Amino acid sequence: MRRVLLAMVLGLIGCSGQGPGQVTPAVDGFPGLGAIRQSELERDLYALAGDGFRGREAGTLDELRASVWLAERARAAGLEPAGEDQTYFQFFSIRRTRTTESSKLVVDGTELRLGVDAIILVPTPAHVEGAPVGPIGEITGRIVVTDLAVKAAIDPNVSLRPVRYAYAGIQEQAPPLIGRGAAAVILIGDATADSGWAFVSAGQI
Repeated sequence: MRRVLLAMVLGLIGCSGQGPGQVTPAVDGFPGLGAIRQSELERDLYALAGDGFRGREAGTLDELRASVWLAERARAAGLEPAGEDQTYFQFFSIRRTRTTESSKLVVDGTELRLGVDAIILVPTPAHVEGAPVGPIGEITGRIVVTDLAVKAAIDPNVSLRPVRYAYAGIQEQAPPLIGRGAAAVILIGDATADSGWAFVSAGQI
């Protein structure tokens, strides 16, 4: 699905406009591939990724402007609209979760800076107070602190990007501990996990 979507988008932003009924010979078995020009591909990619759309953040007017731009490219490429009300668009609701200035992570009286000292991969409302903090041992009702340990990392044939590596560790370690009664789980990242979060803040993670 991702490859098909990528091919479709590249076809939209890199091909010369051609009217309905015009057929471009197939290249390597892919219909229309011959219509893609490197110069047009570069031009449109730079336009879509340029400062004009300001990052195209979901739910903003910048995203809507980028959508209109893509719809126009689809029209110019001769594609028939298949969206809502015979348009190129399909509208749907999205949910955005943000951390705010009041969002805090305090462990044993020490506040950890979000995005610098600690990373919350999946923000969710949570309040754990008064639970003792300690390493794995007696788990029930405690905040368990342990090192991140990814089983896939010991397999020389498996290579995970830092973000996926961190997620893998969370998925492997946290659910069993929660299932055994832990009030919360804090995983201490290693060098591999830390290397994936440089974009989160200007601080050292």
